[in-house]
Amino acid sequence: MNRRLFLAALALPALAAPGIGIAQTAAGLDNLLSPEMAFRMHYLQVAKGYLSIVFRIAPGYRLYRDKISVTTPTPTRLIYNVVKPPGTMHFDATLGKTVETYDRETRVDVIMTEGRPVDLVVTIQGCADVGVCFPPLERRIHLGRQYDPVLGY
Repeated sequence: MNRRLFLAALALPALAAPGIGIAQTAAGLDNLLSPEMAFRMHYLQVAKGYLSIVFRIAPGYRLYRDKISVTTPTPTRLIYNVVKPPGTMHFDATLGKTVETYDRETRVDVIMTEGRPVDLVVTIQGCADVGVCFPPLERRIHLGRQYDPVLGY
């Protein structure tokens, strides 16, 4: 009988551990940022036909490298290349696989035809480390007619 009590006492912490994880996850859900705040974006046109988009990723969030895309609905403009730096390989428990992500500030360079005006659509997707993934988020960039090399836009 004493042996059964001893084994039961050993099992109690293991049984309680999942509850602690649930409480921590619930607390994390209460503090979730909006995707716009978790993945802040700004841009700088470095030269004609060359744009840098900078993402500032909040702590506790990850942006998927393969879910970043830049397109243009402007029929007379072409995007030649979107250059993304290497990310960090991370096992994503939500997806059940290893993916390449960014978890801090990163810059994506866009090489496109010269000319203005041009509209760009930037699509991103990411997750919070507490296991919540956001749907794809679209942001629009409009580059007007005038290019100011001092301001970069």
